[in-house]
Amino acid sequence: MSLDDLEQLLTTREALEGMASRQAAENMTLHETRQLRVRLAAFEDSYRREGVDGVFRVRSAGDDLHTLIVRGSRNRWLIDIICNELYPLLQICRFQSTAVTLRTRQRIEVVHREHEAIIVAIERRDADAAEAAMRAHLVASRTILMAQLRGEPPATAVAGA
Repeated sequence: MSLDDLEQLLTTREALEGMASRQAAENMTLHETRQLRVRLAAFEDSYRREGVDGVFRVRSAGDDLHTLIVRGSRNRWLIDIICNELYPLLQICRFQSTAVTLRTRQRIEVVHREHEAIIVAIERRDADAAEAAMRAHLVASRTILMAQLRGEPPATAVAGA
């Protein structure tokens, strides 16, 4: 997969997961929104104890925060496209991309705040905010990843995020 292919897939992900977050804010049950909190806490606990490797060891595709949000959209087309087509394509580079974007403690803290903003918007049933928060999260991750993969200096990557 070329860098351009990867960037196009990540841009497509932003649009699709943004829409899924919008619909999740409209459709998730209270139990499902609580599961988002549980997943976020487990992610952070794993990272604190074992770093990035620990996050991947305890996580399965079915309980990933992003997957829970997509499934919570109740949109069978988004679920099928994102979970069955897009995520498998991105799985090849997922560990590398997460390791790159989560390499520093500072980025971990930013990712936590981004995930928190998404969850809060979904809990409040604020579809516009949920979509905007998810898109901002994925844009920041894509910007940093692509800059690092292209060998651009970190300041350029952060400035674009």
